[in-house]
Amino acid sequence: MSRPGSDPSPGSSSQGSNTKGGSETVVQPGPTSCQDSSGKDVACSNPDLGVWSNTDQCYWKLADPQKAPPPGKTVSDGAWYQCAGNPTSSNDPFQRVGIASSTQVWLDKPPAGVTQMTPGLAAVELLKRFVFQPIPIGIVPKPDAGSKGSVGLPVWLWVQGPSQQNFGPWAQSATIGGVAISGTAKVTSIDWDLGDGSTITCFSQGTPYQESFGVTPSPDCGHIYSRMSTDQPGGKYTVTARANWTFTWQAAGQTGTNTTSVQSQTQIAIGEMQTVIIS
Repeated sequence: MSRPGSDPSPGSSSQGSNTKGGSETVVQPGPTSCQDSSGKDVACSNPDLGVWSNTDQCYWKLADPQKAPPPGKTVSDGAWYQCAGNPTSSNDPFQRVGIASSTQVWLDKPPAGVTQMTPGLAAVELLKRFVFQPIPIGIVPKPDAGSKGSVGLPVWLWVQGPSQQNFGPWAQSATIGGVAISGTAKVTSIDWDLGDGSTITCFSQGTPYQESFGVTPSPDCGHIYSRMSTDQPGGKYTVTARANWTFTWQAAGQTGTNTTSVQSQTQIAIGEMQTVIIS
């Protein structure tokens, strides 16, 4: 028998996949006709068993969990793959009884149609397990009904109640497709769109405002409006905070970073500064 998956099914193709921390070829499935040894049509892919190979007469997928590499091999050389399918000839080393049985084989390259789980791809999958929450926006003037700021007075911006899920740091570890990976995610900057055409970037969670601060500007994250919000929908500026997350991971001696962002919004009213004359 030829090397498993060495003769791709009709229509299969390959393309490169570049990820930080390493890149490897990812073979994409694309068979147009899948048949067993008797000529009977079979599904070209199965969510539990993998991708069908006309050549090897079985469904291939990456084994999970992965066993230790065979003697003389390392996790960087290849991976264990599982072959499950219909019985073939008695001389076939992959002969099995029924579709539920399977055989694991070490391969330096993935069979046609099977995605090689690289550290970079495992990082993408691990990042999906982080369910980031929008930051609770702390802002003065307050967005409460009846509350209004004034043109020329400082606006304070901060993260109200930072947590693991909305600001980080947040660490997770897992074994995905046989790749042991760990990573930490945290917000590294926040882009504030103030609704008046101004956008500022703050690299901290900001400082919560206290009444004792008076009309002093925020020391690390603030804004001053130069015009009222009366021409805005509802008479208020829409303030949008985009929290930019950086995910740093380590796997199989490689490291890399991935990024994503989460938005939250609030609205504030800005009016004219009132002058009080004391006689």
